[in-house]
Amino acid sequence: KHGVEDLIGMLGSMEAVVGMRLHSLIFATAGGAPVIGISYDVKVDSFIKDIGSTACMPLSALSGERLCREIDFAMQSGRLKAEEAAERLKQAQRINIDAARRLLSEGRGA
Repeated sequence: KHGVEDLIGMLGSMEAVVGMRLHSLIFATAGGAPVIGISYDVKVDSFIKDIGSTACMPLSALSGERLCREIDFAMQSGRLKAEEAAERLKQAQRINIDAARRLLSEGRGA
């Protein structure tokens, strides 16, 4: 079995990752790979927006031609946009950790 760091490394080494499952997109973004979301759920749409990307299409609108265009664009925009997305993900993680710490410390004082 592979651990989370292994998955991040594997997905991050890809030129681009097309994913329907939220965690595949999170791991690929954390590894610095450009991602294209295939949305069947609002979580995927929200994640793609949160990382500052527009590379997401609903499953109902999926076509080979459109997917190829998105992959080409992701590969052309390359690692720079993917690294910016990874940094947004890290910032959100820091905010969540800080909020959890505050809640835990407030709970101890009660």
